[in-house]
Amino acid sequence: MKQTLIRSTAALLAALAFSAAAQAQDTWGGPLKTMDRDGDGALSADEARAGLQTQFAKLDANHDGVLSESEFVDARMRQFQAADSDGDGRLTRSELIEHFRAMRQSH
Repeated sequence: MKQTLIRSTAALLAALAFSAAAQAQDTWGGPLKTMDRDGDGALSADEARAGLQTQFAKLDANHDGVLSESEFVDARMRQFQAADSDGDGRLTRSELIEHFRAMRQSH
């Protein structure tokens, strides 16, 4: 049951994030633009791998090369809390869109 809840929550957050990100930025911005090391407007396989490795390393809190359930949940919770601008424990569509706009501007 717990695994199902975690998977469902992760899927929901990913879907919301994708939708909000698409509205908050043009198709080439934020993390994708950051991963484009040579600035050619496209991601090579090497650039994509390097970007994903960087993201994985940020999530792997104990640096054991494996994401535990708690590391994954903790990272998502931090992301949720960062987006929850009024601190009410709920995300509105506007909060999520604004969170992705701010992330894009910081890259």
